[in-house]
Amino acid sequence: MIVTFPHMGNVFIPMKALLDDMGVESVVPPFSTRATLEMGSRYAPEGACLPLKITVGNLMEGRALGADTMVMLGAWGPCRFGYYCQMQQEILSEAGCQMNAIILEACAEGFGESVRRVARLFGRLAIPRLIRGLRAFTILTLGADRLERLYRRTKTRELRRGDADRIYRAFRREAFHTCGSARMLSLLRDAESSLGSVDTDESARPLRIGIVGEIYGTIDPFMNLELESRLCAMGVAVERLVTVSEWLVEHILKKAFHLPRDLRFVEAAAPYLGMDIGGHTRETIGHTVMHAREGY
Repeated sequence: MIVTFPHMGNVFIPMKALLDDMGVESVVPPFSTRATLEMGSRYAPEGACLPLKITVGNLMEGRALGADTMVMLGAWGPCRFGYYCQMQQEILSEAGCQMNAIILEACAEGFGESVRRVARLFGRLAIPRLIRGLRAFTILTLGADRLERLYRRTKTRELRRGDADRIYRAFRREAFHTCGSARMLSLLRDAESSLGSVDTDESARPLRIGIVGEIYGTIDPFMNLELESRLCAMGVAVERLVTVSEWLVEHILKKAFHLPRDLRFVEAAAPYLGMDIGGHTRETIGHTVMHAREGY
């Protein structure tokens, strides 16, 4: 079994490390390009949302590199994302690109089915090893988001244009070829150190802009035409509260362990939207209110 998965920002960093740690052979598709989108658009329904088309293209590129199995998260609720894996598998099959599919989600069939799916991916389960792998996954997810924030801050204030881009892009390229969470974490720390050494104008008081919207569109640089990087190059300070680590910690870990969650966006959105209708709509409205209150 050779596993692949679609891109969404820097998700490939913790995902690749987890698969490496668990001894699962994997291939990471190339970063999304226009060719990726054109490939996915050729086979996906015209009216399908753009992330589906891009991720179909990612999976086809992963298949071309030798993958025979795709891994996707599943979901319950009003968003179309919960149907992605089934649609991707059907589209790939119709295109003559057969792949097995493993959907990781809270299954309606019960906890046993969830365990069976994990076992299909990781083989005979060694629980302590899996717990260590998931811990490293969480640490790397938090670290990757922290590095993104440092990159944006540094690029906005750097005295010599191009320094932040050079370091950050080199980090992402190197991550493709780095095996295991220990080495990935070391690579991440080196990139943080390099960005921290860039000469910046700490007296700058830049215009502050908050980026809001659906998670894939705001996080993935190909999807949003590198919006954040473009704004930072103009000297704008960019803030985005929807992140992969926020989703992992607030919506999975804290929820699973019944811990208090940061739901300030729900309170902020309440006068305008009192229920969850999917697509990060409530987060979008709530974060807009929160940014406005903070003077963005």
